[in-house]
Amino acid sequence: MSVYLDHNATTAPAPEAVAAMLHALEVAWANPSSTHEPGQQARRLLAEARSRVATFLGCQPSELVFTSGATEANHTAVHAALAATRGTGRQRLVLSSVEHPGLMALAARLEAEGVPVTRLPVDADGRVDLAA
Repeated sequence: MSVYLDHNATTAPAPEAVAAMLHALEVAWANPSSTHEPGQQARRLLAEARSRVATFLGCQPSELVFTSGATEANHTAVHAALAATRGTGRQRLVLSSVEHPGLMALAARLEAEGVPVTRLPVDADGRVDLAA
C-alpha cells in the first residue's frame, strides 16, 4: 500500500480554506511589510494565522516559515540544514531517488558545487531501501 501525501496539486481546497482565502483577499490584500494601513491589516491577519497554526502544531509562531510551495519549502529546509553543518565536515545531502523535481534539481546543483549527495533507492511502493 502506498500513501500519497502531496495533495496540493490534485485535491480541491476545503470550503473553510476557500472562505479564509477569500476573506484575506478582501481585507488583507496588501503587502504585510508595508507601513500603510492595508499592509498593517495584512500583517495582523498573517500574524493571527501564524499563531493559530503554531498552536495547532504545538510550536512557537517564530518557528514557522510560510512558503509559496514545495520548491521554496524544500530549498529553505535544505539550505538551513546545510548552513547548520557548514565547517563541521559532516555536510551531506541524503534524499530518496523519487523526491520532488525541485529538490532533485537543487541536489544536482549542490552536488556540482561540491556538496556530497546520496540518492537512496526505493522499493516498488516508494519506500526508501534502508539497507542502501
